[in-house]
Amino acid sequence: MPQDPILEAVGESQHHGYTQLTFSEYVPPAGQYDESGNLISLSHDPFRYWDDWAKREVMRVIDSNVPAYPGWFASADGQNKLVLISLRTLMGVDEFYAINLRTHELNDRNIIEACGQICERYRLPRDRMDIAAFLRARQLHSRLLNRRRKVPE
Repeated sequence: MPQDPILEAVGESQHHGYTQLTFSEYVPPAGQYDESGNLISLSHDPFRYWDDWAKREVMRVIDSNVPAYPGWFASADGQNKLVLISLRTLMGVDEFYAINLRTHELNDRNIIEACGQICERYRLPRDRMDIAAFLRARQLHSRLLNRRRKVPE
C-alpha cells in the first residue's frame, strides 16, 4: 500500500506582477504490512534527498526561465531515474512530461525544453506569459475541468 503524499509549500516568487507559489510533494515508499493491513514499519527511502533536491532544482529553473503560468509541478523518482514535469492547471494531476535520466541529463536546457514542449501543446508562448492564451487553453483543454480531455498533440 502506498503512503499518502506529503505536500508542502516551498517557495513564493514574483513574475511580471504575478505571485507564483511553489509546492513540493513527497510520496513515501510503501511500508511493510501484516495480513490484516496494519502498518508494521515504514520503508527506508534511499532516494528521498536526491528526489527532493531534483524537484527543487527543476522548480528553480522553471521559476527563472519559463513563463509563470499557474500550476507548474515537478516530481522526481530517483529509483526509476525519472523527472516528471506538468502544468497541472491544464494537464490535471496524472499527466506529465517525463525526462528519462537514463538517456538525458538533468540540466537547464532539458528542463526548459520539457516546459516548452508543454507550452507548445497548449499553444502557449514559450517566452512570455499570455493570460488570454492560457485562459483559452484552460477552457478548451483543462483536465481539471473535464478529466476525459486529452493533452493536445
